[in-house]
Amino acid sequence: MDNSHIRKGKIPGMISCDESTYLISKKQDSRLSLMEKFQLCMHLMFCKFCRRYDKQIEVIDRTIKTVQMRNDKKLSVQEKEDIHRKVIHEKEQEDNK
Repeated sequence: MDNSHIRKGKIPGMISCDESTYLISKKQDSRLSLMEKFQLCMHLMFCKFCRRYDKQIEVIDRTIKTVQMRNDKKLSVQEKEDIHRKVIHEKEQEDNK
């Protein structure tokens, strides 16, 4: 299915992928308004690319929070590789759907 009409925001009332990625990033740092949540949810229902991005950001965010909880100042090479593997694994799972 071609999602180019969604990525470009051509469906009335539908946000673009650029707006979606902004909201995905924003929700990691602050609460989204009810309208923003609705718009993002609607977009994610139709756009597999932004769903993948959302999952990747969640994996990265959880990993960073885990490292911060351990009071590490710097990621080790192993931790960086673990993050990379998790992101690749999420991408492969999404590709297989």
